[in-house]
Amino acid sequence: MYRYGLTVVVCLLVSGGLAAGQTSLEPGAMLGPLSIATPPGLISFSPPVCLYSRVSAIPSDNDVGVSKIVSPGEFVALGDTVFPRAEVENFGLQTQTNVPVVCVFYDSAAGARAYGPETVYVASLDSGGVDTVDFPAWVPPVLEAVYFDTMRTENPGDENPANDWKAGRFKVTQWGLGHLTYNDGTFENGVSWVMDSGEFAVRFIAPERPLTLAKAVLWLRSWYGDDYDAEVRVYGNDGSPHGYPGTQLGAWVGKLHTDTWPREYRNEVFFDPPVEVDYDTFFVSYYQTSINPVYPYLAMDTIADTVDIGNDWGRYSGSGYSWGVFPYDPVMDFGIDAYYEAPLLDGSLADIAVPQGQIDSNTTFNPQIVVKNAGLRDRNNIAAEFFIISTFDGGDTIYVGTANSGPIQAGQTKEVTFADSVTPEPGEYTMTSITLLPFDARPGNDTLVRTLSVVLGIADENVDAGRVSVSIAPNPLSRSATVRYSLPKAGPATLDVYDVTGREVLTQTMAVGRTGTASLDLRKLEAGVYVVKVATEGFSTTQKLVVGN
Repeated sequence: MYRYGLTVVVCLLVSGGLAAGQTSLEPGAMLGPLSIATPPGLISFSPPVCLYSRVSAIPSDNDVGVSKIVSPGEFVALGDTVFPRAEVENFGLQTQTNVPVVCVFYDSAAGARAYGPETVYVASLDSGGVDTVDFPAWVPPVLEAVYFDTMRTENPGDENPANDWKAGRFKVTQWGLGHLTYNDGTFENGVSWVMDSGEFAVRFIAPERPLTLAKAVLWLRSWYGDDYDAEVRVYGNDGSPHGYPGTQLGAWVGKLHTDTWPREYRNEVFFDPPVEVDYDTFFVSYYQTSINPVYPYLAMDTIADTVDIGNDWGRYSGSGYSWGVFPYDPVMDFGIDAYYEAPLLDGSLADIAVPQGQIDSNTTFNPQIVVKNAGLRDRNNIAAEFFIISTFDGGDTIYVGTANSGPIQAGQTKEVTFADSVTPEPGEYTMTSITLLPFDARPGNDTLVRTLSVVLGIADENVDAGRVSVSIAPNPLSRSATVRYSLPKAGPATLDVYDVTGREVLTQTMAVGRTGTASLDLRKLEAGVYVVKVATEGFSTTQKLVVGN
């Protein structure tokens, strides 16, 4: 059993404001009655208004338990394998050996055991030591379902069984919650407006727009662990270039729980209905409806290397209720997190990088696309297909290829090149690429379609003697074309057009200079592919020509 020592608390109420170092978008926005609790030995604000000190708990000789369920998390993607993992800690004074750790999953709908019990042993764990335990992998049925998980130690002679186990729940599904936070989940201080109607807010950058905000998490402390009337509000970013809380988009109203110093209570607040956010940045706030019986504290993270600048805001009624950046924003982050609805698995196409929309004839290329893992889970691979289909000749498919992204992290984009190359004939084509990710939650962004024009290139006019060069535009074309030529010397030249069978279908004689242009009447030709031959004394050249409808 734990034997707790004495808790010592010293609290000073400051009725004036905390203006030093203030950065406010509006004059006087942050002047007001604040109470900030600062543990000795950590960061010291000026002035320190609330201090606490606590004697460490006196541990038992034999006390070992599960301190954390590492895996599974809150959501498991359809088709994924679960790798159960627990963190085991020796809270006691004596080294423990051969500690049994048990894992069990239950189907919440049927109430039946779905996994386990599986038992793994920790060979040895010194006093204060922590070890991780991995259980056999499990593949859940590919169905939307909720499971309860329990992991516990079963150590003979344990003197504090209350901390032997941890329990949770996880959902096998297509959709989960993305997490937005600035704090590291550990909090060294707390802050409170010592009057009703004070408000603290955190500014977040929206990872997508629009965004559906499902819940918020707030960490709160108090001297006696009371419950407090409160609101959790969501604001759009309106106004100045830096933005400040403007249009209220939604709110949760109820009682928030606190834990006694130095612990904090993790409040999960679900917005019903979820809040739709169509802003690049937005705010989630903690509104102190009441501070009775003794004002609550919002937890603060003050570890320097985790602090982000310009995201912590506040206001209170005595300031004219104007928003401003919190004075201690450069050295702390509020304990407020936001969670938004997001797909667990989502393989999308960001771009077709190669080829671009138009290329010259006789160009050989390997198609290249940009794949994005737009889901919340890392993937070992996102496969993709690539098709090129002609818009002429009944839509023949001239290319089909498959490629793999390889390992790709959540949110990462990656260039993927197809192994097979292609050299399209002149003409118009449709390129289509598709990602192939099983259980993709958003198939609407899996496909990307682009057009491709393959044209006869324009040749350099400064040709060497003994060479004939010609280009035709537009190509593909319909009624007429302009022939641009470059010959070894001025003189008569012939222009002949042949169909794919080699039959001459058009001939034209030109008396021309060394370079120039000529018109070509194509009204008698049917749609299709032709070869154009330009010849002069002892020299000739050919080009392919596509005639459309």
